[in-house]
Amino acid sequence: MYSAIEAWGTGKSVIQIRLTLLLTIFAAGAAIADSDSPLRDGGPPIAIRLAGTEDAASESRVYIVQLRTPSAAEYHATAAARIAGTFSKPTVGQLQSTGTFDKSSAAIQSHVQVLEKEQAEVLAKAGSNIQQLYSYRYALNGFAAKMSPAQANKIEHMAEVLHVWEDEVRPLTSNYSASFLGLFDAETGLRGAPGLDGDGIVIGVIDSGIAPDHPALQDKREAYQPRACLSSWGQNSLLGKWLCRRYRKMEDVQIFDPPENWNGTCQTGAQFTAQNCNNKMIGARFFVDGARATGPIDAGEIYSARDVDGHGTHIATTAAGNKVKASIFGTFLGNVEGIA
Repeated sequence: MYSAIEAWGTGKSVIQIRLTLLLTIFAAGAAIADSDSPLRDGGPPIAIRLAGTEDAASESRVYIVQLRTPSAAEYHATAAARIAGTFSKPTVGQLQSTGTFDKSSAAIQSHVQVLEKEQAEVLAKAGSNIQQLYSYRYALNGFAAKMSPAQANKIEHMAEVLHVWEDEVRPLTSNYSASFLGLFDAETGLRGAPGLDGDGIVIGVIDSGIAPDHPALQDKREAYQPRACLSSWGQNSLLGKWLCRRYRKMEDVQIFDPPENWNGTCQTGAQFTAQNCNNKMIGARFFVDGARATGPIDAGEIYSARDVDGHGTHIATTAAGNKVKASIFGTFLGNVEGIA
């Protein structure tokens, strides 16, 4: 079985083309998550605590509160729809009679004052020693405040309140993307019961090029090694190196078969040979004549499908990269994989 990407790449922008690259990559499939809700859990919880905090029931925390009264933007949209005679999209003439959204208008400012008063009343009813941090009035009607869990629970049960969320520290990570999209859900995930992983799909990417030696673009994987051989002891100690030497001599395992009915090209060029394509990255092309005729090209540009700035490689592997271990300067960050 196999999957494929045809990745296309342009050296610079669409408007000012400097070097255009067409990359054909053999990938691990394509899938589109289907969900009845646009909001999903952000992945497994991560044990992060702010310095100096204690995990106590009485500890003050930051909460985001949304009230039921429409925000200023919602108020304006409802007024425009009412003038239209229905709650459908109003015509241009009807919108002109109400005007576009203007936060400084008398009507909007009057509504904002109503919201501010309502927010203050909710906070006053919740108790003392609550620190309001932000007031949201235009896109959302609500506020952020530091309070105790008991006070947050009291606010949550008020008639004026629609939602209460505890503020969270969310690390900037992309390795939870597949879980966030629900791809692994046992019942609805495309990689669950259906087992869809993009087999047989060719993805074309137009971008800055490709790095053919990137681990996520290989059509082979390393032969099995015991966990001890992958540890620091197995890789650095004399005894570990000696005991694990036979595993490191084993040939890599082919994980992708040649693509069927493939008639693309692996175009060679500077620092890019025909051997750079494989059963994962199945082809590559680059286009440079237009760039040369248009104007100067960056001095560091390479006249081939090889990526210089990394953007094309990032996009291609996000679409269909193999599952690999990600690290920066030797620090392991986690497993990452393409969405396909």
